[in-house]
Amino acid sequence: MDKRTVVAIALIGLIIILLPWYMKQIGGNAPKQLEMEETVSQRETAPGVEAGKLAEATRKGEYPPVETGQVLANIKEVDPREIKVESDLFRGVIDTRGAVLTSWDIKPRLRNPQEQEWVKLLPTIVESGALSLSFPYNGREICTDELVFESKDEPLVLSDSRPEGSLMFSAVTADGLRIMKEFLFHHRKQSFGLRVKIEGAGIFDDGRQYTLWWNPGLRPTEKRQKDDLSSFAAYAMLGDELIKTSFGRKQVIVDSTFSGNTKWMATQTKYFLMAMLPPQDVDGLGMKINWVFQKENKETDSPEQRAIGGGIHMPLQRGMCDHSWEIYLGPMDYFTLQEYGRGLERTVYLGRSVLRWIGLLFLRFFILMYRLVPNYGVVIIVFSIVIKAVFYPLTRKSIASIRKMQEIQPEMKKLQAKYKKDPAKLRTATMELYRKNKVSPVSGCFPMLLQMPVFFALYAVFRNTIELRGASFLWIKDLSAPDTVFYLPGKIPLYGDAVNIMPIIMAVTMFIQQKISMKDPQQKLMVYMMPFFLFFIFNNISSGLVLYWTMFNLLQILQERIYTHHQTVGLVEENQESGKERKA
Repeated sequence: MDKRTVVAIALIGLIIILLPWYMKQIGGNAPKQLEMEETVSQRETAPGVEAGKLAEATRKGEYPPVETGQVLANIKEVDPREIKVESDLFRGVIDTRGAVLTSWDIKPRLRNPQEQEWVKLLPTIVESGALSLSFPYNGREICTDELVFESKDEPLVLSDSRPEGSLMFSAVTADGLRIMKEFLFHHRKQSFGLRVKIEGAGIFDDGRQYTLWWNPGLRPTEKRQKDDLSSFAAYAMLGDELIKTSFGRKQVIVDSTFSGNTKWMATQTKYFLMAMLPPQDVDGLGMKINWVFQKENKETDSPEQRAIGGGIHMPLQRGMCDHSWEIYLGPMDYFTLQEYGRGLERTVYLGRSVLRWIGLLFLRFFILMYRLVPNYGVVIIVFSIVIKAVFYPLTRKSIASIRKMQEIQPEMKKLQAKYKKDPAKLRTATMELYRKNKVSPVSGCFPMLLQMPVFFALYAVFRNTIELRGASFLWIKDLSAPDTVFYLPGKIPLYGDAVNIMPIIMAVTMFIQQKISMKDPQQKLMVYMMPFFLFFIFNNISSGLVLYWTMFNLLQILQERIYTHHQTVGLVEENQESGKERKA
C-alpha cells in the first residue's frame, strides 16, 4: 500500500467522522439561535374573587388572587358548542368556549387536493385550544379559555361557488370586558384572517396589553417521528432579526420571554409551519415561547412527544384595540411563504451564504420541471443529466489527466528508483515529468470538489422542503426519506435495522465506476473502500439524494466508456495513418 492510498484512507475516515456533524450544521438553521434559560412554568391556584368585583378591587389598588373562569365569567349563561369549517384544502373546529381552534387538518398541496390524505396539525399533548387571549394581572396572565363566546353562525362549507366566509364570536363579562373574534377564511388559502376587537380591558393592569396565544404547538406528522421531532423549533422576527429558539430535553414545561418589536412568531415541524402575523402597522411588544417535552416511556408504550407554542404581546389603547391578524397554518412551501412579504420564507433552511442561493436555484428548477414532468423521480434524473452536462468539460479533463498519470507510472517508478536516497531531486524530477507531460496529480480531484457544493445544497433542499414529501418513484414511496423495504430483527452497528435498496444500488454503481477509472494497482484498495464507506453514509439519508448520486455514477461510467472508445478509435486511425506513410 503506497503513501497516497494511506492518505486517501485517512481522509475517508475523517469524512466519516465529521460528516454527521457537518450534516447537522447545514441541516440546522441560519437564523441566530439562542439557548434559552429554562424555567419551569407554574400555575397558581387560589380561591379567586367574585365575578364583577375585579374592576372595583383594581381601582382601589388591590390585586386579589384570581383564577380563570371565576373572574372572566359570562354576564349570562351560554352553552358551549363546536362550529366546523371546511373546504377542499382544510377542515377545522372552533369551540365557542374560548373561541379557540381545537382541530385543524389540511391538504398540503394546492393542486389535486382530492388525491391527498388529510394531515392533522394540532397535537394532543397540550389540551388547550389555539388562538386564545389573555390579559396581564398582578404578574400573571388571566386567560379567556373558560369564557363561553356567543355565535349565531352555522357550520361553514367553502367551495368554488362560495370561496369566502367568516365566523363571528363575541363575549361580554360581568366586569365589562367585551371581546369580539372574527375568523375569515378563503377556500384556496393555507392561511386565514383573525380580527380581534377588545373593549373595556382597562381593569387589567391599566389595559396596557393583551396576548394572542398558540398554546398547543404542532404535532409530528411523519412516519420517522424522531427525525420530525428533531426539526421542532420556534421563530420570532424581532425588528429585522430572525431568532430561533432551542431548548434542552427535559420532561417539563419551559417558558422563555423575548422583548422588542415583534413582527411575527412561528412554530414549525419538519414540513409544516404555524405563524401568527399581527397587523403590519402595529408591532408586538414581545413574545413568550412555551416548550413541552415528554420523554418516551417504554413501560406504558408512550412515544416521545413535544409541543412548542407561544404568544405575542400586543398593545392596547385605553383598554381597547381592533387588530386584524393573519394566521398561516400549512406546509413550509418557500414560495408560498414568500408571497406574504413578511420574511416567513426565511424559516425554510436552504443552506448558508452561497449554498442558500444554489439551493434556491435547484428548488426553482425542480418546481419548473415538475410542471412539465409531474414525477420528482424523473425530475431528479433530468437534473442529474443537466448537472453532468455542465461539468462535462471538467470531468473530461479529469479523466484525461487520470489516464495520463497512469501512462507515466513506469517513468515515475524509474525516477523513484534512481533518486531513492535523494528526496529533493526526486521532487524536482517528478515536477519536471508532470510539466513535460502536462498533467497535475490533483487535477482529478477538481470535479469531485466542484460537486460538493451541489451535493450539500441538494441535501438541504431534500431535507427541508416539502416538495419531495410523499413523492413516489418506482418502488420508492417517499423520495424525502430512505427507501426502507423491511427491518432487521436487531440493529447492526453503524448500519441500523432498516434495509434500504437505493444505497445498495449506489454502492454497486460506484464500485463499477471506480473499477473502470482506477487502473493503478496501488489504488486497488480504494476501489473497494470508497463504495463501502459511502454506502454507510448514504444509508439513512433521503432516497432522492441517493438517486441523484447513483445517476451521477451511471453517467460517469457512460462518460468513461465514451472517452475510452474515442481514445481507441483515435489510436487506430493514428496507426492506419502511420502505416500509409511507411508504405509511401
